[in-house]
Amino acid sequence: MARKMRIHYEGAIYHVTFRGVDRRVIFEDDRDRHAFLDRLERGVEEQEVRIYLFCLMPNHLHLVLQTHRANLSEFMHQLETAYVMYFNWRHQRSGHLMQSRFWSKPVENSPYLLRLSRYVHLNPVRGEGEPSGSVRQQTKRLRSYPWSSYAGYVGLRPQWGFIEEEPVLSLTGEQDKSKQRLAYRQFVEAGLLTSDEEFEYMMRNAPWGIGSEAFQDSIRSQYIKIIGGEEARGKRKEARCSAEEIAQAVAETFGEQSDALRKRRYGCKAQAVLLYLLTRYSGMNQQEAGRWAGIRSGAAVSIRIRRLQEEAGKNEELAERIRGVEQRLMKGNVEC
Repeated sequence: MARKMRIHYEGAIYHVTFRGVDRRVIFEDDRDRHAFLDRLERGVEEQEVRIYLFCLMPNHLHLVLQTHRANLSEFMHQLETAYVMYFNWRHQRSGHLMQSRFWSKPVENSPYLLRLSRYVHLNPVRGEGEPSGSVRQQTKRLRSYPWSSYAGYVGLRPQWGFIEEEPVLSLTGEQDKSKQRLAYRQFVEAGLLTSDEEFEYMMRNAPWGIGSEAFQDSIRSQYIKIIGGEEARGKRKEARCSAEEIAQAVAETFGEQSDALRKRRYGCKAQAVLLYLLTRYSGMNQQEAGRWAGIRSGAAVSIRIRRLQEEAGKNEELAERIRGVEQRLMKGNVEC
């Protein structure tokens, strides 16, 4: 693609991955994995996202999900920020944890989704290298791996509460749930005997998504339409709410006067939250947000946002108040 663009539309299905920066580990232990999944489940409830399947690996993860409100970037930004805050606080570190932004591709709801689910679920035994051990040993590891949705899909343990299995299981062609689970297990584990090279080539090289030529053409058409609209408007970033509406929501949550937040105030948590949310929801960059709030330097805004994120990672009460403002903005309690 000439430009890096994520195509967002209502009802879209995506394959999403995170990677640790320089391939570093992003889950040190099971406590980290539980913390990530807790934040994933919270995001599902807040952002109206359906999670079809997941797989956590030491230095990366896979999600297959559907968005109903064309809000993939908002959902993933919230999830990544919440987890990185937690991870940096717990492991006494700072800076980036993830490699750049998340990677995503639209997926066609068809046998391509079924084939993708096999690819994701086989990660614990296939991963990025050559499979080790006999097929029998690989099968045992796959079925016992605790940090994916596979064991729940095939009925070996209760499924994670935030997983929605029906869209994938229905693609097996069976009607009865027990027969669906058996057919799905046979389909996935057949992948231990042979690789789906055609599908994996598509995943790596198809620029517009994972699916048929007609599906990829439709995604390409949407991309061209979005680019054309942005160029015609000269629009750099979508504004979800006005700055005044964001300031009102922050002021009411923190017991401040909204006008007072437009004057530079050192150490003011509410103003730091305002700066953070302006860059997320108003369409402003950091320098523009700073000017609006009486701060001339974009660098100063960046520092205040980073400090806020670090403190919110340690202070659950502050993190909850920030989430509360975001929920008001996204649910339309403040008109935006």
